[in-house]
Amino acid sequence: MRAARIHTWGLPPRFSLTASLPLAPPPSTHMQLRIKAVGLHSIVRGRGQGTHPSCRGATLPFDPSVDGVGLDECSGRLFYINALAAPLLAERANVAVSDLVPLEGVGPSCCDPVAVAALVNPVSSSWMALRRRVVGGVAGLTVLVLGVTSTSGRAAAQVARFLGAARVLGASRSGVDVEGVDEHILLPPAGQQLDISVVGHVHVILDYVGGTAARHVLETVVTPPGLDTQYVHVGDLGGCDELAISGRVLNSKAIRIMGSGMGSWAKQDLRDEIPKLVEFTSTMERPGNVTTYRLEDIESAWNNVGSGVRTVVTP
Repeated sequence: MRAARIHTWGLPPRFSLTASLPLAPPPSTHMQLRIKAVGLHSIVRGRGQGTHPSCRGATLPFDPSVDGVGLDECSGRLFYINALAAPLLAERANVAVSDLVPLEGVGPSCCDPVAVAALVNPVSSSWMALRRRVVGGVAGLTVLVLGVTSTSGRAAAQVARFLGAARVLGASRSGVDVEGVDEHILLPPAGQQLDISVVGHVHVILDYVGGTAARHVLETVVTPPGLDTQYVHVGDLGGCDELAISGRVLNSKAIRIMGSGMGSWAKQDLRDEIPKLVEFTSTMERPGNVTTYRLEDIESAWNNVGSGVRTVVTP
């Protein structure tokens, strides 16, 4: 069977025609699918380094894939394959039925395996944060997306709007328009202070940048007496994975600080959310920054890490 595996932590996966024995017939609780598309998200590359919490204790050779799209060749139906359900950098995989979501609907991406493989992961970061980490949801509230011009940030603006946010603010170093954003805040050059107090009370901050920008936001965010601001850390696009907040800030404002990612919510939480998440994703157009590679070209795909690029492998 054609497959690709990590043989040395930190190096790209290697393609092989003999990476494993022929796939055994699936048990009654599983389906055997032909893999159509697998996204090489940041988390996939982190798993390939051996540093991500989801691969703790893993042994080599290792398949770092997270999620993807497969085809049931008997029925012709496409399915989204839930996170960490099976090794997917291969021609075929046996996947538990409980980890499959049928791709059926009327959205532009519902029958596009590449679009689904590219979109579900970046969409899920904000969906899970706003649905499973933020207390009380975001309906009727003001949400600030820090890092809004990133792929995940753009998706977050649309997710927040879909989940009922009354006002969606975006902050980034680029001033390009983003769908779903009511007001765009330009992040100043490094070393200059960011002040978001002018936008009034922000109920929820969804942070994809981290570092100094996140600290400035928390220092200047307006939190009226009796009202909370919920800060959710999702990513570190700013290149710093530490967040330094003074005790003065924590003591003077009603700020709840939390993170969102695998480990901060249970796998069952994702299973519960994934049908609606995939349904929402299917309404989105395929991003223009998606590049596809054959499984045989996995090493080139792995090294395609340009800014804003979404890489999808099509086994």
